[in-house]
Amino acid sequence: MSGKVLKFAPEYTVTRSGKVFKNGEPIAINKTQFWGQKCEINGKTYLVHRLVAYAYLGLDLSNDKAFIEHKDDNQQNNNTSNLRIGDNTSNTQDRTGKGRSFQPKGEKNPQSKISASDVSSIKTASKSGVSGAK
Repeated sequence: MSGKVLKFAPEYTVTRSGKVFKNGEPIAINKTQFWGQKCEINGKTYLVHRLVAYAYLGLDLSNDKAFIEHKDDNQQNNNTSNLRIGDNTSNTQDRTGKGRSFQPKGEKNPQSKISASDVSSIKTASKSGVSGAK
């Protein structure tokens, strides 16, 4: 196990590939809701890619405006060669450049609450003076 000591928690080390150890023993790494990886250090949750960027790329962990971009878009690949420090602008440009910024409109959006026919019915009712408010 070869890794860099985390200055804020010297009993912890992180490797270039994103494995985290406490006193030489691997700690649990879990998935986030967006398929990234997280772990707990001294009662606080950290994203593994941010720990790798802190240890190897010079990320300031207190800078919440710094984004860690995965060059291959694989949130599980926390290797230093796959990571770069960016900001909201560079992250948006990367996402758009790779065609990942498509947001479906209307009922094609999985978060849509009503269908196009529901909208049509509501507009017709509204023009007739019917109100949904009680």
